[in-house]
Amino acid sequence: MYGFDKSMYFVIITPFYVLYMEIQEGELKKVLEVWIDSRDTRAVDDQQCDLTEEFLAPNINAIITELTQLRKAFDVRIKAVLKRMLSDLPPQYGKDPSLRNPGNYPVGFCDTISDGVWVEILKNMRFPETPGMRALSYFSGRGGHLKQIAGIQHGKHFQNALQAGSLFVDVANNTVDKLKPPVEICDLTQSGFNNMDDFAAQADVIEQYWGDRIFAQRVFPFLTPFYPIVHISKSGRVELLPITQGVIAKNIFSDFKMAEDFISRSRFAGEELPARLQAKMEKDFSWDEDNYDFDSGTPRGDIFYRGGAPDDLIKEVFERLRNVDQKDLPKLIGGSRWQVRDFNHLGIKL
Repeated sequence: MYGFDKSMYFVIITPFYVLYMEIQEGELKKVLEVWIDSRDTRAVDDQQCDLTEEFLAPNINAIITELTQLRKAFDVRIKAVLKRMLSDLPPQYGKDPSLRNPGNYPVGFCDTISDGVWVEILKNMRFPETPGMRALSYFSGRGGHLKQIAGIQHGKHFQNALQAGSLFVDVANNTVDKLKPPVEICDLTQSGFNNMDDFAAQADVIEQYWGDRIFAQRVFPFLTPFYPIVHISKSGRVELLPITQGVIAKNIFSDFKMAEDFISRSRFAGEELPARLQAKMEKDFSWDEDNYDFDSGTPRGDIFYRGGAPDDLIKEVFERLRNVDQKDLPKLIGGSRWQVRDFNHLGIKL
């Protein structure tokens, strides 16, 4: 047994004030549900199918035409901004697929495009003057699910899109293949879209789509239940994942089993971080491979375990976290995000 108690978490986890207050003012469960709903698809029941058939299906051509117009207008604005950025960007933007290259727009800009066009859709729906916008407005006003979604498409790449009842609406359809039309609408069940429901699927896409490397995160053991992934990009940039609220919330709802499965049972479980990276990190983070007695010390989220913490310590960290009082969990969530944000901003490179 390693000598520490639940009090360790309040030091590893510097209060992330905004997030902490967000959770304190509501129930944790409700906040986590909002995080998940913010980018996950909603269930398609009979009501959603009926509303889709009544309002959207008869106007589908008008909706596609109008969304394409909104997308073209957005492209004009964003290209002007990106053009000004090009001269100031470092060389790796042309080599690392995980970094969006403004010179290759729209490839890789699915979230930027989807967010931007979504804003324009909402504006046009307030006082709809065209058949497509009126259809969307009527549909939404009668309880139709019209929302942003983000997940994995065809098991191969990340995708940001929209759900409209039983339809998958992609206003960034050409962000993987430029030759595709910019807007596509199809049945959600035929879109190949899936919510991000486990860490291994996310890690698989990062490796296959971007060609980056993924490792199980054992070097900061007290952050492992929240952030079990080390991501190393092609250019050598190192960061801890996940960074999306929905995946964080699902992990918490699973009682951290999602993270434990990834660390202990996924194909990434046995991979050790490159020795060169560990050597670099030892210069910036404290470590003690023999003494993890925190009863008399000051534990921090930057405590680094050379070579990765052993299974028994990892197991105990998960067990202790599961026994933490629920009212204290918001501090852990907020503080761990703060710690990881700080780490990712360090810009550590292999």
